[in-house]
Amino acid sequence: SENSVDLDIGKMIPTENPLDVALDSNGFFAAKKTNGEDVLSRRGDLRVGVDRQLRNGEDVIMQGDAGPIIIPPYESIEISRDGSILVRAPGSEPTTAPIAVGRLKLVNTPFANVEKGVDGLLRTRDKSVPPVDANVTVNPKSLEASNISPIENMVEMLNSSRSFEINVKLLATAKELDSETAKLMRPGS
Repeated sequence: SENSVDLDIGKMIPTENPLDVALDSNGFFAAKKTNGEDVLSRRGDLRVGVDRQLRNGEDVIMQGDAGPIIIPPYESIEISRDGSILVRAPGSEPTTAPIAVGRLKLVNTPFANVEKGVDGLLRTRDKSVPPVDANVTVNPKSLEASNISPIENMVEMLNSSRSFEINVKLLATAKELDSETAKLMRPGS
């Protein structure tokens, strides 16, 4: 259907990058475009923008419980399973406890309420902001691979192409038969 999106969960790929996170289950990261529009994302390749806001690879601003997540300069950073972002200040001792600077807003909404916009970003059909869902957790230091199998899709595309070619040949044959039948039915043939 129009604007439909496949929300099956992809395979988890460990990366060891502390800013990479994958969603363990159904659910989404709450995010905003730079124009302030609310969007949803499953993309967890996070980075700190020049404005110190946490963004993902689609350049949307990741939302926390209280709005955009601002990341101060840090010696080390980690993201816990509940989405909490913990940093150790520059120059601090390795034994210093990290400080929580925010928590990713993890939300959920029925798949039927999710659509993909022309910009490729996900939104709710009813324009609502989904509620925080404590059952949505992240898998730190990993990314979710695509849920699409290129080989299956290629086989499906080849089958569709063959089916199309057969239909075109059938139409050409039917047109030829129709033309021959019309000739036979003309008076004086």
